[in-house]
Amino acid sequence: WLAGIRLALMARARTGHFMPRDFHGGQPELVDYFANVVLAELPPEERGFLLATAVFERFDAALCNALPGVSEAHVMLERLQRKGLFLQAVEEMPGWYRYHPLLQHVLQDRLCQETPERMAELHLGAARHFMNTGDEESALFHGRRSGREEDALDLLRAACDRWVRQGKFIPVLNALDSSDPERLRSDPGLFLPKLSALIFS
Repeated sequence: WLAGIRLALMARARTGHFMPRDFHGGQPELVDYFANVVLAELPPEERGFLLATAVFERFDAALCNALPGVSEAHVMLERLQRKGLFLQAVEEMPGWYRYHPLLQHVLQDRLCQETPERMAELHLGAARHFMNTGDEESALFHGRRSGREEDALDLLRAACDRWVRQGKFIPVLNALDSSDPERLRSDPGLFLPKLSALIFS
């Protein structure tokens, strides 16, 4: 089974489809086996790491270490990479990894089933990491995904303030384009950056 899963994922990566043709991403036997057997047999620290990082399309050790409950991510990434099943290297980004979409979907479902409240903490941990590294767009994405409106607004205010100070006005306008007009008028942390962007852009 493990060999079959690995071969199927390798075929998918190379050709864009599973081999044989009727072996598709919704194959219930594959999904059930991975969810109920492979995950269950993993050591708790590996299983927890897989679930925590499943919220990302791609990740590196620094991003993983920013998550609550995760430390020494580089050691875990090396261990999982040696197993050769779960991680796929992102070719254009050395040191970054991703999961095959099928496996990521299974992991996300299991995370939502077991600890749905942890999803918000993981997204907020990622958002703070991206703010610290100067990637405001990714920070705002994860802030929205957290489902915590006030935390997401704090991130939005911080990102807009930073962009205005850097003279980057188009990102401010893009970020605030769909904001509620009443909230914009009543929130100086959003209204003033937008006013500045409109004046100087």
